[in-house]
Amino acid sequence: MTKERIITPSLTLLEALKYMDVLDKKLLIIEQNGKFLGLLSVGDIQRAIIQNKKLDTKVSDVLRKNYKIAKPENSFDSIKQMMFEFRMELCPVVNEDNEIVKIYLWEELFGEKKL
Repeated sequence: MTKERIITPSLTLLEALKYMDVLDKKLLIIEQNGKFLGLLSVGDIQRAIIQNKKLDTKVSDVLRKNYKIAKPENSFDSIKQMMFEFRMELCPVVNEDNEIVKIYLWEELFGEKKL
């Protein structure tokens, strides 16, 4: 699994943004105590800034409710199709206990960096 893409909700927006820059990625997974909480994109941070949130705001305060994830029962082909259709940089597979069991990355499935 791609653990470097996982952060905790206690990070600030600035810390998350800096981490995205280090990784050269636009999407991170939020997890706490082994439980999936959501996804954080650079767009989420931009929207928070537009809403006058400070950069020291915790990631947990801006988590969105709508995001795409896969379940273990989803087929590989359906996950790949969803990632292609929604241009997803990554797709976590989350079980019924809200644990991440796998993370699919765009470059692993499609062999190129996402545009």
